[in-house]
Amino acid sequence: MISQGIIDARFLLDAGVKKLIQNGKGELFLNATELLNTMVIKAKVTGNNFNYISKKHYETQVIRLGYSY
Repeated sequence: MISQGIIDARFLLDAGVKKLIQNGKGELFLNATELLNTMVIKAKVTGNNFNYISKKHYETQVIRLGYSY
């Protein structure tokens, strides 16, 4: 809720996996953010003599593949 309106619910899906290697000393990992590309923030504001509706689509999809030792 904002002072003169409503911000709708938002959701996203993140996931990741990892695999220990080299007798547990190393690790391979893969993770991803915002898999479904659904991060949209919708707002509705009303006041005296005006209505404002916005839809902001954020580009937050990231996929990472890595190795740590």
